[in-house]
Amino acid sequence: MKKETITAAAVLCALGAGFLACVLHTDQPLSLSERRPLAQRPEVSVQALASGNYMSEFETYALDVAAGSDAPAESPGSVLSAAPERQ
Repeated sequence: MKKETITAAAVLCALGAGFLACVLHTDQPLSLSERRPLAQRPEVSVQALASGNYMSEFETYALDVAAGSDAPAESPGSVLSAAPERQ
C-alpha cells in the first residue's frame, strides 16, 4: 500500500511540475538557430474552442516550441550514420 502511495505522489508531482513549466514558460519570438519567427501561444476563447481553430493553432505552436526541436536531425553517433552505404 505504501509503495503505491509513493508512486502516485511521484506521478502527481511530475505532472504538476510539467504543468507549471508550461504555464510559466515565456514564448520566444525568434529561433536563433533556425533564423525564423516562432509560433506564439494561441489565445483561448469560446469561439476558437467551438470552431476547432484553437486546437489546430495549439498543435502548430506545440510543434514549433517542442523541447529539443533545435537539435540536429542526425547526431554523429546515430544509427543512421553507422549504417553501411548501399552500392
